[in-house]
Amino acid sequence: MRMKNLVRISARILLWLIFTLCLLTLLARLALTLVANNEALVLTHASPYLRGEVHSGDLEVSVWRRHPQLSLSQLDWMATDETAHLQRLNVDSISAEIDLLSSLWHRSLVFKTLVLQGASVDFTITDRDSDDVSHDEATSASTPRFLAGLIHSSLAIENLALNVKHENEQRQIDVLHLSAGPSEKGLAMQGRLRLPRLISDDSIVEFGIHLPNVGELATLASEFQLYVNVEDLELERVGFLLPALDIKDLPARLSTQVWLSIESGQLIDAQGSLSVSDWQPHFLAEPLQATAYFQGTVAENEARIQLMSADLQLPDAALRLEQLKMNFALDSDANWALRLLQLDALDLGELNKLISFARELPEDVGPLLSDLSPAGQLRQLQLYFADLADWKSFIFSAELDQVSVSAWDEAPEARGVVGRLEASWQVGRVVLESGEFYLNFPQLFDQGWSYTHASGEIDWSWNDDAMKIGSNVLALKNDQVDAKGRFSLYRPFDKAEQVELSLMIGMANSQALQAEFYTPPVIGHELHAWLMGAIKGGAVNRAGLVIHAGLRSEAPSLPLSVQLFFDVDDARFAFLPEWPAIEDAKFFLHLRDTELRVDIAQGRLMDTKVNNAWVYMPPDAQRLYVGAPLEGDLSDITQLLKGPLGLAHEVADWHFSGQASTALQLVVPLNDQDSVKVDFKGTLHSAAVASDALELLLEKITGELSYSTDTGFSAPRLSGQFWGQPFQASVETNTNKTLIDLASRVEMPQLTRWMAMDTLNDSLSGQTDYRASVVLCGDTDCPKVSFESNLEGVSIQGPKGLHKSAADVRPLRVEIQPENTQFRVDYHDQFAALYNYGTSPRGMLRIGSGEVNLPELPGLEIEGRLSYLDADILDEWSSWIAFHIPKVSHVSSREEGVSSFPVTRLSIRVAEAVMAGQTFSNIQVAMRRLLTEPSLHFQLSSDQATGVLTQDNANQPWSLSLNELALTFKPQRKTEASLGSVEPLLTQSLLQRMPILNVDIERLELNEKNIGHWRFELMPASDHLKVHQIDASLMQMSLTGQLDWFVDPAQNSRLQLRLMGSELQNILKSWSDESAIEAKSIDAIADFTWLGGAEAFKLSALDGRFAFSAEQGRIVESGMGANFLRVFGILNLNTLSRRLKLDFSDLLKKGLVFDTMAAAYSLKQGLASTMDPLKLTGPSATMTISGSLNFHNDQFDKMIEVNIPLGSNLTLGAVLLGAPQVAGAIFLVDRIMGDQIEKMTRIRYRLTGTLDDPVIQLVGQASSTSDE
Repeated sequence: MRMKNLVRISARILLWLIFTLCLLTLLARLALTLVANNEALVLTHASPYLRGEVHSGDLEVSVWRRHPQLSLSQLDWMATDETAHLQRLNVDSISAEIDLLSSLWHRSLVFKTLVLQGASVDFTITDRDSDDVSHDEATSASTPRFLAGLIHSSLAIENLALNVKHENEQRQIDVLHLSAGPSEKGLAMQGRLRLPRLISDDSIVEFGIHLPNVGELATLASEFQLYVNVEDLELERVGFLLPALDIKDLPARLSTQVWLSIESGQLIDAQGSLSVSDWQPHFLAEPLQATAYFQGTVAENEARIQLMSADLQLPDAALRLEQLKMNFALDSDANWALRLLQLDALDLGELNKLISFARELPEDVGPLLSDLSPAGQLRQLQLYFADLADWKSFIFSAELDQVSVSAWDEAPEARGVVGRLEASWQVGRVVLESGEFYLNFPQLFDQGWSYTHASGEIDWSWNDDAMKIGSNVLALKNDQVDAKGRFSLYRPFDKAEQVELSLMIGMANSQALQAEFYTPPVIGHELHAWLMGAIKGGAVNRAGLVIHAGLRSEAPSLPLSVQLFFDVDDARFAFLPEWPAIEDAKFFLHLRDTELRVDIAQGRLMDTKVNNAWVYMPPDAQRLYVGAPLEGDLSDITQLLKGPLGLAHEVADWHFSGQASTALQLVVPLNDQDSVKVDFKGTLHSAAVASDALELLLEKITGELSYSTDTGFSAPRLSGQFWGQPFQASVETNTNKTLIDLASRVEMPQLTRWMAMDTLNDSLSGQTDYRASVVLCGDTDCPKVSFESNLEGVSIQGPKGLHKSAADVRPLRVEIQPENTQFRVDYHDQFAALYNYGTSPRGMLRIGSGEVNLPELPGLEIEGRLSYLDADILDEWSSWIAFHIPKVSHVSSREEGVSSFPVTRLSIRVAEAVMAGQTFSNIQVAMRRLLTEPSLHFQLSSDQATGVLTQDNANQPWSLSLNELALTFKPQRKTEASLGSVEPLLTQSLLQRMPILNVDIERLELNEKNIGHWRFELMPASDHLKVHQIDASLMQMSLTGQLDWFVDPAQNSRLQLRLMGSELQNILKSWSDESAIEAKSIDAIADFTWLGGAEAFKLSALDGRFAFSAEQGRIVESGMGANFLRVFGILNLNTLSRRLKLDFSDLLKKGLVFDTMAAAYSLKQGLASTMDPLKLTGPSATMTISGSLNFHNDQFDKMIEVNIPLGSNLTLGAVLLGAPQVAGAIFLVDRIMGDQIEKMTRIRYRLTGTLDDPVIQLVGQASSTSDE
């Protein structure tokens, strides 16, 4: 029953509550309707509560939905208080849904959704705002209760423009989106905004905040969380939002993404990232770029910050930090102080670069870091402060990874340091364990020491007076050195006090070449350099170095103390750097300050034994004294002479061999090692001396030879063998020149072989005495070898002028200077030659007596005079030179790739020359050419000819152009011709050397008679000479043809000529006062062959044919005309008239007139026979002549027939008038034959006899001679 009453009562209460809720909901909906209908009245009554004037647009209300909806098109609020922060609020549109039940429950207006769009807020900030925080908090406490409902509402704001005014400067903040709503434990807000003119247009600030509820309202008084994401924020332009913050040392731009937890106004946790750009605080010289990822926590008395990574960049510097951890604690003054700093790795080089950009560093820090140039990595770095109030209480430790520091002041340089560093305020140490370690004391050594292993401990400490750095025993090794060492350095801070260094190093089982690195140059630069050059290798049994020195130059000096020793086996040791080293040496070197002693127990200098040699330098002497007994082959002296003895020029090409016992002593000034004084004395036992350049070998030499720097070489008497002959020689030195004088005999084949003139062996024979000398010195004209002999006992088979018998005495001198590539030879008074066969060969050859000098330009110059020259001499010399000279080259046998000697100048004078039977006198041949020009040009002159001989280039033929050429021809009498054969002008050897030659003779004279302008071409072939394109012209006559002159297998010639022209008498008259024949035109051809050359041409030896024709002329019967008639078999009419005792001179004085005259003859071994009889046709008679003429004996055998055309109408008077010479002949015949003349028209007679004694016989009559 009670239960039923309880249920009934509960139901009634529930119904009442529901009714009440419904009633209240209805009233709320009615109230909203009233508000919408009385909008103006509501705003008027609400304005005092809103502290400003309110204006709105259209308000629409829909109350009968589940959640009533409001829509306001415009809302404008303006503060009535000008000092208020919020001055104006303008919203384009507001739409909302009201949660009636929540509003009733919370007794405040709660919105299901509230959306504001296109809002604008004007807000003012003053500098006193930071002082009014308490006032604002009080004001916020009195916030109208209806705003508390907003906490339970879902709020959204789109496109809010927040206009902030600060100190008359207007700024705008665009809130792109802002949303807020209730969360499980409070209020959650998030938004996106843009700060115009502060952030780039596409950069957005995103934020989020969670506020817990305390009572009914969310508050900042308890713990809350904040998220901010900002990109490229210009802090300088947002300073007005934080007027109490000094931002002058803040970055210019900042980007960050951070999550913060804040409780009671205190930061308790933070994490995120931070990036700043162009940050240049006052303590940096250049802007900094930085990016960091961090997290941190703050407890009651402790704060921890950890940088997961941080990148710091400055120009030319970049530092990355990984896992940087910092612990802070509150000190006694309640200030945060650093307790512990830990870092995984730190790059010292990059850190040093960053520090170099810092300003306001202590005065000495910058230069110190610059000098030290630290590099490498510090790993597992830890810095701990035991006492927060005393920074000197730090304890620092780190692992060193390839750390290096440069030398600073007196401190050494170190690289590749690996180990552990431990340090506190005044003490520290490095436990060294390096694989690649480098240590250098630059004040003492030019080079540092590199090791593949280094271990030990280096510690330091300091006080107010000085710093002390030292080490225990350091173990140092590499593939060359196994050493132990230690050092200590005392460095006072007072610059006036000296820095003291003590260094001790011991070595064993090391390489002797390491002495270079462990011998300090402070012992003296010259001594140090000598030691480095002297020790060239070996195995160190034991060695030690102890140095005590002062390092500070500006402080009072400290006496230097150096102790150094080396005990070396299997060593290589050289007295001087350029000397060959003593091999397999065992020596002990001891240096005490400036006194040196080296004892060489044994060794080998090349192939020479060295025993008990020594080197000593007295204290402060700077001069070494060397003594070395040598026993061995003399060939080793070659190296000594060319190297340390400074005689490289004098004996550059000389080599010595054979056994010798030598005592060598040296005095070596360390400051001038080029001034070494040398003394050695040696006894030669069957020694040998050779020169490759001169191809000389002196053998079996015995005697005493000595050398001194002051007096040079000396050997008063040496004997030996040279070129297979015994010799006597001496050596002496005067004025820096060493003269070797030698006397002996020589076989000529040996001499020619040495002179590279083996081809002269056929020309030279015999044996002669000679005297030779060799001059050695340092000048360019040394060495110089000269050879002199009178050649008595030597026979020379050579051309005229060179030939001599064994009894003849002809002085010969040969001089060779291989260093300056010069060669000279003088032979009697016949010729002298001087050649330089270097890279630009040049020389001079003089024929006859006179001086020879080297020309300035490359090439060969030839000068000389000859009294007589003929073809035999020329051919003899040409053949001899062609055979011998190309192979005779003292130069080419010793110099590879030497160019030939082209002739660049020629000047030869010949008093008389006989060529081809012609005599030429006062001949001059001159030529000068440049090697850059391919052409050759010879000037020729003599009493008989002048002209030029030219060649454009080596591929073109020669051209001979003569202005005039005068020849003399004397026909041989038959008796003279039969006395013997004529020597041939052309030989096979001459033909092979003869070039192609184009000849042009402007005026050719024969026996002082001008025979015209001649041109022809000489074309040598393998077996004959072609004289082609013969073209001669004189007046109206021209002669053409060719000559082939064969020399192989036997000499024979062929001449082909053709003579054409007119007015023959003009030419004949120019040669003589009379003309044998006159003709308007003439055409003659000849084709002759004969045995022999051109010099063997004679009528009695000819084979071939001859033909001619002439027109309109006459033959004169006097002088040459009579002989001409006889040759052709024409009767001498004057002789005939005398025989007949009649005088017809008045009829014959005009000569024998003809209209045409022609004939053709064949020749066989000098016998001319008519092929076509000679036919002479005249106005009144025709004459025909046939037969033969033997040119061997001038014997005639001709038949002559004269036809007289007589007729019945032709009277004797008419004949006499028309052709008086024929009439005369008829008259003569008539007187002889009487009445028979009337019946005869043809006369025949036979001509026999010789040219000097012809016999004429009319056919049918007894013969009679012409004398009759």
